[in-house]
Amino acid sequence: MALGILLLAMVALALGSRGATPAWAASAAQQLADRYAPVVMLKEQARECDATGEAYGPSSVNPIFGQPDFLFTRDGATVLTGPTAADLYDKPEGYAIDYPGSPLDPGCDYEQLARRLGMGVPPKDPVAYAHIATQEDKPGKLALQYWLFYLFNDYNNLHEGDWEMAQLVFDADTPEQALQQAPTEIGLSQHNAGERSAWTDPKLQKDGQRPVIYPGQGSHANFYGEGLWLERSPSEGVGCDDTRGPSVRVPTRAVLLPSGNPGKGSALQWITYQGQWGAPLRAPYDGPPGPNTTDRWTQPITWQEQTRTSSTAIPDVGSEIVTSSFCAVVEWGSSLLTDLGNNPIITIIALAVIGVFILILVRSTRWNYVPISPTVRRRHAGQMIRSSLSLMRRNPLHALSVGVFFIPIAVVAGLIGWGISSIPFTGPILRELGEESSLLWVGAITFAVPGGIIGYIVAIMLVSAWVRLRDAQGSTPPVRAVLHEARTQVRTVAKSVGLRAAQIVGLGITVIGIPWALKLLVETQLLTQVCVVEHRSGRDSRMRARALSRRSWLRIALISLLASLVPLVIAPMLAMPILLLQMPVWVVNLVGAVFAAALTPVAALVMVLLYGDRAAALAASAPGVGAR
Repeated sequence: MALGILLLAMVALALGSRGATPAWAASAAQQLADRYAPVVMLKEQARECDATGEAYGPSSVNPIFGQPDFLFTRDGATVLTGPTAADLYDKPEGYAIDYPGSPLDPGCDYEQLARRLGMGVPPKDPVAYAHIATQEDKPGKLALQYWLFYLFNDYNNLHEGDWEMAQLVFDADTPEQALQQAPTEIGLSQHNAGERSAWTDPKLQKDGQRPVIYPGQGSHANFYGEGLWLERSPSEGVGCDDTRGPSVRVPTRAVLLPSGNPGKGSALQWITYQGQWGAPLRAPYDGPPGPNTTDRWTQPITWQEQTRTSSTAIPDVGSEIVTSSFCAVVEWGSSLLTDLGNNPIITIIALAVIGVFILILVRSTRWNYVPISPTVRRRHAGQMIRSSLSLMRRNPLHALSVGVFFIPIAVVAGLIGWGISSIPFTGPILRELGEESSLLWVGAITFAVPGGIIGYIVAIMLVSAWVRLRDAQGSTPPVRAVLHEARTQVRTVAKSVGLRAAQIVGLGITVIGIPWALKLLVETQLLTQVCVVEHRSGRDSRMRARALSRRSWLRIALISLLASLVPLVIAPMLAMPILLLQMPVWVVNLVGAVFAAALTPVAALVMVLLYGDRAAALAASAPGVGAR
């Protein structure tokens, strides 16, 4: 009897030494894997090939095997076509599975491939590959890993194949013990790092006992809920992950992986593969290695201990100029790198053309300092910018006194736009319109105009009042006098600009009236200055603005655009280094708002000096026609 037990123990030990899951533990291991198989929430697509939604679901790897348009390569040379699981068995590094398509120029090819193979959303066979592991130097801990495979990574680092993971940790040594208790922790992979949570933490959503995870759109980095998530370090990755709804619910089924070599001919023999699960391009566009090649596979507890306890969410309210700009810059930079790799000559030529154009613009103007007073005098664009910066540097308190009004006005108007977008009926309609390229301007009016335009107009009003008093008194006026002067013209500006804005929108809606709308928009760039500096109102102010802009529409448009970009572009750029220092998002955006508040008067003064230039030009061409 004792001899029989000893022989059985020796057989079990021998099987364990080969790395296979012990037979006596297989049933318990499968039960454990089935119990906690995750529910995956994928960002819903509005239509096929919609880049704002998720096109790829967590799937079985089997559909990619035996496909005649897939290649199996070694060191870049094709070995065979249509690789099978048997072809992958025990293959070392240097091998790669190359899918049909170009990762650097994916278009809709991979999404269509995924649909053909049943690996789209929802996937035909939503598999989570379960792996149970312990770590010798971490006794009393058992990790239950779920590896999720996606056909394509449609993120900043485009690549074929994508492996992500969710891991549960138990205070147990065996699956049988783990079945008798709840997990203590869960860890989710996010790019090069991860985020952990206590099993009882409210941020972890559950469907029964199954954890609910939210992969980032395109990247598949896993998060605990809906949101726009910020990564800003080498360990996190750099970029923004979007898990905002609506979402498609995908419950996965667990397929238990062996810890070692399952043997050739096994249904899971591909787990021994050491090569890449995608085209072998240069980093970061190369296909990833499989789960069994990572430290997470052999040191799961150490990996979890090194993960973060939280992720940084970007608030969905309208003043996050720095974080939103950061996301846009990273996306633009990633696209540029992709273009350089895909079409290097064309991209370099395009960048060179842009650089030459900017150089021509810079060298085509004059940059010497011209005094602010009198306001009505001829100036080149560079002189307007130089004079504005110089004056604000000499009078920073006056600049900030004008700029601080921009912050609450922009925030309140942004909240109004956010409120409109949150209304159950209007919100979805406006967001859908904003996603359509042909109706992009509708989304811009809905979300961007309230904060930016109102605050900018107020800044121009204050600066216009400031220069009017300065010209009249010959010295810098007190802030109280400036506020009083601007307040007397609030109703006039509101009526004149409001009526003109209604005309612009009305013409734009007709589509055929867009050219006239653009013409009125250019004229409107000088309307506030005319109302405040010259105390004109009604039709008189609009006719005066039209006269000032005549035969100079392009110049006014370019300078106005440049001036508006000063707070919108330079302020986030100045605050971005603080973001990389891992400061809280609210601190970074507050600093960005302060920079914007300081730079908004500069932009407003440029616009007032532009008015002065046009008034001087009109007076010179038509003596007797001037400011009041």
